Amino acid sequence: MGCVPSWEKNKFRWRLCMIIEHLWIKNFGKLHNKELDFGEGITIIFGENESGKSTLHTFIQGIFFGIRKMRGRAAKNDVYSRFEPWENSSYYAGVIRFSCGGKTFRLTRNFSKANQRAELICEDDGEQLSVEDGDLGILLGNISQVVYDNTVSVGQLKNQTVEGIMAELRNYMSNYQSDTEGQIDIEKAVAALKEKKRGFEQARKEEVGKQEEILNGIKGKLLFLEEERAELEEKISDAVTRRERLRQRDRKADKREKVPVMQKEHRGSIGVLLAGALVILLSLLLIPGMIGGVTGAAAGLVTVFFLFRYPKKSSPGPQEEHNLPEEEGDIQEEEKKLEWKLEHLREEAEEKETSCENLREEYQELLEKHSREMTPLQEEIKGIELAIDTIQELSGAMQTQIGDRLKTQTSKILGQLTGGRYTQISISDEFQIHLNTSEHFSPLEQLSRGTIEQVYFALRMAVSDILCREEELPVLLDEPFVMYDSQRLRNTLKWLSENKQQVLIFTCQEREIEALEALGLEYHMVRL
Repeated sequence: MGCVPSWEKNKFRWRLCMIIEHLWIKNFGKLHNKELDFGEGITIIFGENESGKSTLHTFIQGIFFGIRKMRGRAAKNDVYSRFEPWENSSYYAGVIRFSCGGKTFRLTRNFSKANQRAELICEDDGEQLSVEDGDLGILLGNISQVVYDNTVSVGQLKNQTVEGIMAELRNYMSNYQSDTEGQIDIEKAVAALKEKKRGFEQARKEEVGKQEEILNGIKGKLLFLEEERAELEEKISDAVTRRERLRQRDRKADKREKVPVMQKEHRGSIGVLLAGALVILLSLLLIPGMIGGVTGAAAGLVTVFFLFRYPKKSSPGPQEEHNLPEEEGDIQEEEKKLEWKLEHLREEAEEKETSCENLREEYQELLEKHSREMTPLQEEIKGIELAIDTIQELSGAMQTQIGDRLKTQTSKILGQLTGGRYTQISISDEFQIHLNTSEHFSPLEQLSRGTIEQVYFALRMAVSDILCREEELPVLLDEPFVMYDSQRLRNTLKWLSENKQQVLIFTCQEREIEALEALGLEYHMVRL
């Protein structure tokens, strides 16, 4: 029994469909070594409560998407633990055979955490495909398990009150919005761009760090050289001051060299004065009557005496005459050393200034280089930010478009399910749902529970049409029509038979069988 391609209206491409042909439940929950066959159209899977209907439903989901064991407290009551066999738990496995695109495939999966593996074989040509590399995902139309659970795998509404059902319906709509975003890869695209942006920002940060390290090194060297240059200038200033002091001492030494000459002149004058004084003294003694001039002679002798004493006091001694030339020589030698040191310090200061200037130029060049190297990174980051903004704007527009498609498709399905009573649905941004008729515009929560469940079903089928465009998957319905009256049930079964290639209905009642027979619709029967 192969897959019959069907033409999707208003889409100029072929839409493939998947048909489940055979299940072999080796060991899964309460089902052991159970083999079941299925066909196209509607299949009723009938069983009393606790007969394994939900186990079978979960097995089909698990065989396609795998079952992961949770960690910690969540592992106590997760899907893996609930359906892990009590006996021979290592043999936790099963097989599904399905057709798609005119070919038949066999998928074998071992769920045991100790030996998890999946094997996918095309039975027509024996080709082994890779589940890990995404071959199974392609056959499933590239939908996620979340999309699968929210579209073609329909369970009974858990809440029994209208308020609870409405809350569950709004939660479903919220999940649908997330699913559509994921399906068109908006979040993935934005996440990839943000990751790329983080990479560029990290590269920019690292480059800035390197450049700052280099620049800080240059600034440190420049500061060190400027400090050295300041110290040299201080040394030069000290050397100039010392040189000036030495020159002053040298000038004083020149004055002291003139003293011996003056002393010789004094000695000559003293000799003349002494001779004159002696003549005067003899005259006074030898010539009577000149006694009155004794006083003057005495004064003259005193003057001569003091003249004699003055040059003697100013005359350098032998030791002072010996030291003076040595002090002069030391001054000149030290002055020469200072002149050499000053010249050397000035040359060193000029070298430091040249080095400082070179470092300043290097610093400026590095700043310009840093700016040039940062520009491409900045442009990349700006480009990514622009791309993110653009994608998000397009996402908003696309969401509006998808929302319009959802309302149109849901309204169409709901009109067929309700026999034309409700043909227009309105969904607000806050997921408030209203139904419009020729007479009323009614909030959904004010309508009967049966109508609410019909809206919920119509929404799921509309979402599956939108999200599962590449591949029509089998529809699994687990006790979905408990609250339907006979007319609602017949309308729904009629719609399913006309619009879906394969439908598996899990039920513990015979109402669905009676309704199908009343409508004259063919169906398959599987009893558990």
